[in-house]
Amino acid sequence: MEPDNDLTHEALQAFAHSFGAAPEAALTQSGGPTLENVRRFLIPKITALLDRNPEMLMHILYRIDVAERDVKRVFAESAPRDIPPHLADLLIERQLLKLKIRRAYREKGG
Repeated sequence: MEPDNDLTHEALQAFAHSFGAAPEAALTQSGGPTLENVRRFLIPKITALLDRNPEMLMHILYRIDVAERDVKRVFAESAPRDIPPHLADLLIERQLLKLKIRRAYREKGG
């Protein structure tokens, strides 16, 4: 199920910041706030970092709090060409969860 546009837009902005892109550019590059467009934005960014700066990619995964066991599983079980899409899925899943938790906490008045 597709999350609401606000949540997807927030996730895209967070990813733009994490990957060093301007939020407006990320929105334009991706084509708008849908999960598939966010994924399309992330995959080339992940691919470039895997090729040029894997340490930075690991730092981003750590900062977004993607489970280390899931990252290790992707690297162990995926063909090299499948790693960026799988990591994008993990990033999206975790970022959306974080945003939903924050939203629920704010709505409770916490």
